[in-house]
Amino acid sequence: MHGIRQKIVTDNLLGDVAEAQELSVDDLVRRSLESSFEAEDEPGNSRSWESWEAIFALAKRSEDEVFESARRLLFFGDPWVRARGANILGQFRPDSKANARFLALSTALEAESDDRVITSLIYATSHLHDERMLPRYLVYVSHRDPNVHQAVAMSIEPGWGEVAVKALCALCTDEWAGARDWATFKFRISKIDSPEIRHCLRARLDDKEPQVRAEAICALAHRHDLACLKQLVNDLNDLDAFDDYFCHIDAAHALIGCDPDDERSAADLRNELLKLYPHS
Repeated sequence: MHGIRQKIVTDNLLGDVAEAQELSVDDLVRRSLESSFEAEDEPGNSRSWESWEAIFALAKRSEDEVFESARRLLFFGDPWVRARGANILGQFRPDSKANARFLALSTALEAESDDRVITSLIYATSHLHDERMLPRYLVYVSHRDPNVHQAVAMSIEPGWGEVAVKALCALCTDEWAGARDWATFKFRISKIDSPEIRHCLRARLDDKEPQVRAEAICALAHRHDLACLKQLVNDLNDLDAFDDYFCHIDAAHALIGCDPDDERSAADLRNELLKLYPHS
């Protein structure tokens, strides 16, 4: 999940952080641990919700005491505790203790063997946007756990060079839809372009997952690649999913060359595309 849907969840959590800010660091750490891997997988689980309120409150402070508390969690015997340490450090402001967090998280990742904790560590390091993590991410591109694949796809940046692009292209063909979605999305929001990237994106135009197809259409449209046009015109007839809708509208705007604030309907944009590209 990314884009608008993810923002809605985050905004709801942030709305309850004020009350948690009144607690001490130790109390907040204890509250952050009052969940479980199982509870995290259950949408709407109150233990998970309250635990994340505590994590947001801790990260908002971003002070030495919080950093040291979270760093210590990374090396506990209980995998859940280690994962929570990663969650807390991952929510710091991007520029807050960036190098110290890089060292702590990358060291923990190198030593970690539990797939669930590996996933949390990769997500945490993704917020650093640090190219030094690329060699560590590459180790997990073909990992046994699909959740790890998805975390890696979310973390690698196309601007990190040819090796990063190749890794994302590989993840675009992953069996796990979440990994394909994030890898394709990374190309959508990047201006990096190459024949390899376009070939990769064109192959996703017939992906069985609508969201992946939508990301590929939008990524190609922003590269003014008309290979996406037929699928885009067809899809504009029937847009249901929230994120899919905005991907397609964005793609149409890119090919038409109109302002992102253009308020024309999907049908109107489709007709405009047919006028502009009648023989494509």
